[in-house]
Amino acid sequence: MQCRRGTVAMQVLRWLRRSARNSRDEAESSAAPVAEEPVASGGSIVMYTTPWCADCRRAKRVFAALGIPYTEVDIAEDDDAAVLVQRLNGGYRSVPTIIFPDGSRLVEPSVSVLEAHLRSCCLCAS
Repeated sequence: MQCRRGTVAMQVLRWLRRSARNSRDEAESSAAPVAEEPVASGGSIVMYTTPWCADCRRAKRVFAALGIPYTEVDIAEDDDAAVLVQRLNGGYRSVPTIIFPDGSRLVEPSVSVLEAHLRSCCLCAS
């Protein structure tokens, strides 16, 4: 039986290997360009995450507490999403990266910043 820490470490190692492989593949091929300004699909919020990200779990709790629906995209599993996040964040795979229907985005926001942005977008009651 493997401990939880070992499992997470293995996930991180697989993700790092996949990232290196993808970076190498991107340099060798001419991939289709990613849209200049991503907009949340269908008027909903899109949150790019990874399974081991504590900031992502915190953001998910904020959305749940406020009853706000969102679409989660795991960049550890979706290579195109990982490329998008990397492009949006100056080459870093910073998560959570949250894209709102108005085109605004937050990267690794604190609870207070996320709640303030949600209130300013009129997406929550209080």
